[in-house]
Amino acid sequence: MLISRLKQVKSCPWHFKTALKGGLLLISTALLSTSFVQAQEPVLKPDWSLVRPKAQNDNNRLPSDRLPAPSAQQNFDFYVLSLSWSPSFCATDSRGGNSEQCNINRRDGFLVHGLWPQNENGYPKDCAIGSNARQRNYVPRQITASLHDIMPSAGLVRHQWRKHGTCSGLNQEAYFSTLRQAFNKIVIPPSLQNVSTTRSVDPALIEKAFIADNPTMKNNGISVTCKKNYLQEVRICMTKDLQLRSCAAVDRASCRSRSITLPATR
Repeated sequence: MLISRLKQVKSCPWHFKTALKGGLLLISTALLSTSFVQAQEPVLKPDWSLVRPKAQNDNNRLPSDRLPAPSAQQNFDFYVLSLSWSPSFCATDSRGGNSEQCNINRRDGFLVHGLWPQNENGYPKDCAIGSNARQRNYVPRQITASLHDIMPSAGLVRHQWRKHGTCSGLNQEAYFSTLRQAFNKIVIPPSLQNVSTTRSVDPALIEKAFIADNPTMKNNGISVTCKKNYLQEVRICMTKDLQLRSCAAVDRASCRSRSITLPATR
């Protein structure tokens, strides 16, 4: 409207000047009025205490009963690495139908039964702290899968963690890593790697074969056990840093038979 008015009076200089002054006065008044209103309006700051935090996605967290049971800090003296002769387990044990370990396509000889914290007299077991049964038996699938070549039964892995691993003072990843390192340190005698036919053997000869291929092994640091007159396990004593050592109590548990059955690896 102001522009239209200015056009009407532009032909008359005096009227044009008067109108121009009036227009400028109106504009100045409007600007001052706006500045005054803005100056009077309080600056509103957000009250962050009223803002609700973003909800966490609980689907990304395991329920408490699916978390591994914490390992107890235990004072133990040494480890026992237990190697199971798989063909004997599959032939004689009531659980020998285990489809993972006793699958017809497997040709296993010695597999890892477990790595056991041990004392000079006796051993600790089931050391999980403040956990329920599900926690004590929980081992993530990626760990059981990573051990499949030396411990083909996921149930065995879970059992070994609950009974022995929780007494190591290590978390699951460290415990099973130590277990594999212990297994890798032992040389399996060639005569016991691929057994094509079932035969009878003297357990003392099995012990001597292990000592021959593992020069730092003590003759009282290894035990050959039998069950139902079959070779059951070879148990080897190690320090906490996985050096071979003697262990009289374990050695005394050796099989006393002079002849046991050594089933073929099929």
